[in-house]
Amino acid sequence: LDPSRPYKCTVCKESFTQKNILLVHYNSVSHLHKLKKVLQEASSPVPQETNNSVDNKPYKCNICNVAYSQSSTLEIHMRSVLHQTKARTAKLETSSSAASGNS
Repeated sequence: LDPSRPYKCTVCKESFTQKNILLVHYNSVSHLHKLKKVLQEASSPVPQETNNSVDNKPYKCNICNVAYSQSSTLEIHMRSVLHQTKARTAKLETSSSAASGNS
């Protein structure tokens, strides 16, 4: 326990010097994936086999051009700093808040 790093993420076992850095960490992809894993392990003692549907990725983010096999993974992506940054940039470039969904 480092007294110079009092702000802790109990999910990732990481600590930070400032509260705002911890808050940024909470939106990081690594934290959100670990959180998802912890929640899945807590809710289902039997490991889920999702490797069968690797090519089946119906959950898409048109802003970042990525797709996922599970809706929960897309939700993690949507909260990530990467997506938020790209979404902000795309909104500024188009000056429109409505996504058309055209590919």
